[in-house]
Amino acid sequence: MKPLSPKRTRICYDGPMKTIRRIKTHSLPVRRGLLDKRICLKEAEQILHNRYILHMTRKQLAAEIYFHALVYHWCGILEKLHLPVHTIKRHANPIDLSDHGDTPFRQFCYNVIWLLPGRHIRDDQEN
Repeated sequence: MKPLSPKRTRICYDGPMKTIRRIKTHSLPVRRGLLDKRICLKEAEQILHNRYILHMTRKQLAAEIYFHALVYHWCGILEKLHLPVHTIKRHANPIDLSDHGDTPFRQFCYNVIWLLPGRHIRDDQEN
C-alpha cells in the first residue's frame, strides 16, 4: 500500500455565538486497487488506526472510498465514448474524506453502491 498523505484540519465556523469546530480531513488518491472492497476496508482500517479521521466507522470510510474509485473508473470508460464526464471525474479524485462523513444523501449513495456485488470491472480493462 502507498503511504497515506498527512492529516489535515479544517476549521468550521458555525456563525455568531456558536463554536468553532476543528474537523479532521484526509485526502486519498484514487488507484486501481480501490476497486476491490477488501482493499477499501484495509485502507479505512489504516486511516482509523493512524487517526487521520476519527468520527466515521470503518465501513463508512470504505464505502466512500469505493464509491469514488468506482465513479472515477467509470468516468474513464465514458470519456472514451466522448461523453462529458470530465467534471465528475475531477471531483472523484482525490478522495477527500472528513470527520463525520459526507451529507446523508451521499452516504446513502455510498452504501447503495457498496451493497452491489462484485468488482464491476474485468482485470483486462485499463484505467
